[in-house]
Amino acid sequence: MLLSKADIISALTRLGEFAASDGQHLRLVIVGGAVMTLAYDARDSTKDIDALFLTPPEASQTRAWASLVASELNLAQDWLNDGAKGFLNGVTRGDQLINSRGIEVWQVAPEQMLAMKLSAWRDDTDINDVKRLLQEFKQSTLEEIWLLLEPYLIRGKEQKARYALEDAWADV
Repeated sequence: MLLSKADIISALTRLGEFAASDGQHLRLVIVGGAVMTLAYDARDSTKDIDALFLTPPEASQTRAWASLVASELNLAQDWLNDGAKGFLNGVTRGDQLINSRGIEVWQVAPEQMLAMKLSAWRDDTDINDVKRLLQEFKQSTLEEIWLLLEPYLIRGKEQKARYALEDAWADV
């Protein structure tokens, strides 16, 4: 099942309600397709929400609440996951996307999101996401953008990211 913007908001809000009912408050930083859907309107939907779980509570508790949300809203069990943490070189907090009972959700900063997408550069989805993200830097030169991205690039993927940036820049 694909998650629309409304689905993402509904699921995360419900997740916060479960946390609040247990006396907890969740803080998440999201990346990937969910950010492109929620913050940039670059897509109609995404298959899951990749997030970094800021503690407390423990990640296992967040996963337990996410499982309850999945059952209640008929979502895939992995609708919320922290698998992308291996693709983060540090973590930034960009704009806050949700502030609701029991939950706060931020996106990573645009430069970190762009660095992740350039490091991945897998398919047309990543290419389109990069082109959309470059619009956030329209007053910057290619070199200025590169300097902003460098701290967030995935180690060993710098050259791939540089070539990807140059390709996308030429198209934009």
